[in-house]
Order: sequence, then structure tokens, then C-alpha cells
Amino acid sequence: MGLFTKKSKTGYISPALVDECKRYVDQHIVLHEKPEEAKANTHQIRYSLAEPAYIGDQILDMKRFMNDARRDTALFDSPALQNTYHEWEKHAAKKSTFSSEVLKRIDELSMKPADFYKAAELDKRVFHSLKNDYLYTPSKTTAIRCCFGLRLKYDEAIDLLKLAGYSFSPSNPQELVIRFCLEHELYDLPSVNYLLVALGEHPLS
Repeated sequence: MGLFTKKSKTGYISPALVDECKRYVDQHIVLHEKPEEAKANTHQIRYSLAEPAYIGDQILDMKRFMNDARRDTALFDSPALQNTYHEWEKHAAKKSTFSSEVLKRIDELSMKPADFYKAAELDKRVFHSLKNDYLYTPSKTTAIRCCFGLRLKYDEAIDLLKLAGYSFSPSNPQELVIRFCLEHELYDLPSVNYLLVALGEHPLS
């Protein structure tokens, strides 16, 4: 039997794979991130509500800007801000977002929506939001589950997470286990969760 042979439908994987993954984490973990690396893992908002004309080029910047602007009725209702937003929306519609990229890949794989959200262990309501809001921003855990549902390679997962404003941290053991699974093309989430728990990490649930 190979390392990835499952003995049951509960996500059991071989002890040899658990040991291999533990060695992988020990070899790749960075105990202290450099300041610039830590900054790269935190999405920085690059605008000021005092300067609504400047909103940056990133989709997440605009979305967060509008969410904050809604707290100030006078600012949110200003014609200048609304015009700026509508112009930006036209521009953003031509760019890839997390939602548009996920839906594109589902289509390329000829997957049924139900097959995708079951493989990614997503609630139907989450998939509905993803399908109907091209600016939908999931939690990091949900975004990672989408990577497994789409059976992405590690480099592809990096690109997809970036669209949601996330990145993998080399100092996070849980994310190193996830990286190990993606690099070894272990996409079955029950098995991934089994491996995470076996190494003392929280499952993707």
C-alpha cells in the first residue's frame, strides 16, 4: 500500500505519511518571520476616507473603502464617491477576482457546482454568495478549502489566495501541513483534516 492509501472513508491515512509530513513541517518552518514577510502576509489598506478620490487599484481596497464609507452617510451618498465607485466597478469587472477565478476553474474542469462545494465542504449559502457576488471575499479557511475542491497545485493555490487578500505563512505549522498536502496532491479534505489533527493542528472546518 502507498503512503496515500486510505483504509476507510473517515479520512484515515498511513502513519508513514504522518511522519513524512511532520518532517516536512520541521524542515520548512520559519520560527520568526522577517518584518517585510510579516507585512506581506497582512493586506494593507491604502486609502483614506478623507481622500475619497484615491482608492487604489486593488479590488479589496475598494471593497473595504466602501464598507467603511457606509458608516458615514454624507460621504457614502456624495456624488463624487458614487461616480468614482461606478467607474472603478467597470474597471474591476474586467479583472479576475476570487469568485470569478473559482467559477472559471469549475467550468474548465467541467465540474457540477454540487460536486465542487461538496469536495470543498462548503455550505450552499457560501457557494451562492461566491456565485452571485464577484467581489465576495471568503474567510481564509474557506478560501483554502476552495483550493482543495478545485484540486489546485500549491503555486496555483498561492495565486488564488492572493485574489482574496491572503497568503501562506511559513511560520504557521497548520499552513505548512496544508502546503504539504497541496504539493503532494492530497485533496481529500477528510484525509487532510486527519493529518492536521494527527499533528496537533486545527482541522479545516
